Amino acid sequence: FAHESVAWDPHSGALYLSEDNFGFPSGFYKYVPPAGNDPATEGLADGGDLFMLAVKDQPRANLAKKQPARISYPVEWVPIANPNFESTTVGNWTNDEALTYVSSQGLALGGAKFSRLEGTIYDAGLVYFTSTQGGGAAETTDSDSSDGWGNGWGQIWAYDPRAEVLHLMFESPNRNVLDFPDNVTTSPRGTLVVCEDHDEQNYLRGLTRRGKLVTFAQNLMEGRTSDEFAGSTFGGETLFVNIQASRGLTFAIWGPWESIGV
Repeated sequence: FAHESVAWDPHSGALYLSEDNFGFPSGFYKYVPPAGNDPATEGLADGGDLFMLAVKDQPRANLAKKQPARISYPVEWVPIANPNFESTTVGNWTNDEALTYVSSQGLALGGAKFSRLEGTIYDAGLVYFTSTQGGGAAETTDSDSSDGWGNGWGQIWAYDPRAEVLHLMFESPNRNVLDFPDNVTTSPRGTLVVCEDHDEQNYLRGLTRRGKLVTFAQNLMEGRTSDEFAGSTFGGETLFVNIQASRGLTFAIWGPWESIGV
């Protein structure tokens, strides 16, 4: 599938993977390593099991469309029987068939549909992930290769592995509030740092655990095109963040973070 990012849960050993499938519904996945494999000490082993998230009693739930504020869903995981299309006997794959081979298996078993899942991060028992174009009017088909599948300005979700509940942390009402969230990390105080990725001057935003959004940086560099913030990570109290473009840049930003709510 169209892999984007991964977050590791050190308590269960599972890895959570996002899918940024531009023209089709994307799934949220869980990889469970083989029994006895400890990725922290041995490295990650192949041969485990792959699953796709589904909402309980709501098969093929469309979570990419506009949602009630701060809604939560009990979830379950449906198995992906064959995650590798190259191991099948079917030949002459088109690009679209390859892109949707895994997600089609999950959707057939009731997996949930998201719009362009990108950044993931594990922090304090929760797995956060972004849906870049989620939160708008529902798509009428399962293919939108021209504008991207999803009509919103972005959603931020949090999955609780122990309770098996999915929480909507934030849904953008318009691009001036939050515009296509992409990579994420967490500050030492637990605030989610969100990189924007769209076609205008992008911002770095902070989303607190209580759902308050703050803005603390903007890309105002002139004479550049296709810039996007990406790769945010904290080293102690210093935030390192990239601009991904034809001429990439890396910035180091330091506090005082607490005074601005990050």
